[in-house]
Amino acid sequence: MENFIGSSSKGKRVLLAGPPVQKVSELEGLQNQYIEKESKIQELKKEKESKIQELKKDMELVKRRLEKIKQEVLTDNMEAVKALTDEFHRLKFEYQSLLNESGNLG
Repeated sequence: MENFIGSSSKGKRVLLAGPPVQKVSELEGLQNQYIEKESKIQELKKEKESKIQELKKDMELVKRRLEKIKQEVLTDNMEAVKALTDEFHRLKFEYQSLLNESGNLG
């Protein structure tokens, strides 16, 4: 038995190959595949967005740690420079004092 559905724009009947139940079954199968793939795509998008947010947060944490370490290094270096400057001034004062004593002796 041939299966006819509607008519074409020229008034001819359109012939469907295979029984209508088979076509409906194929269509439902394709719709289910589409839904599954669409669901998987949405799941992957959520995972990707989650990973992006996680990486963004990790980058901010690392950036803050780096800034803190830089500041600590600057502070440590400033303390070292100050200590060396103080030592230099102390030695210079001692040198000048000894020089002045030598000049007064001779």
